Amino acid sequence: MLQADPVSCEILRFFLKNESAMDSAKGIAAWWIHRDELAVQPSLHRLFACGAVLAHTLTSGVTLYKLTQDPELRAWLQNALGVADDRRINTEAPVKQGNA
Repeated sequence: MLQADPVSCEILRFFLKNESAMDSAKGIAAWWIHRDELAVQPSLHRLFACGAVLAHTLTSGVTLYKLTQDPELRAWLQNALGVADDRRINTEAPVKQGNA
């Protein structure tokens, strides 16, 4: 699915880099990936259907989307999309450059 849907990839990349983010389809379209809401809505539905994103509908009728909480699925998505997990601790010594 990811190869055939670049909008889904953009949404997931944003979520993976901002794991606590949550927004409506309108907000995701306008602020996150700068696309038309009508182009974003089908991708969000597909991502919800496969469990990659969660949806919460407010009493106002607005639906908010956020990244799945499943750590295995998150890890798979990071690998599939080539998104680095910045939370990993770097245990290597820093590399010195120059003539120090």
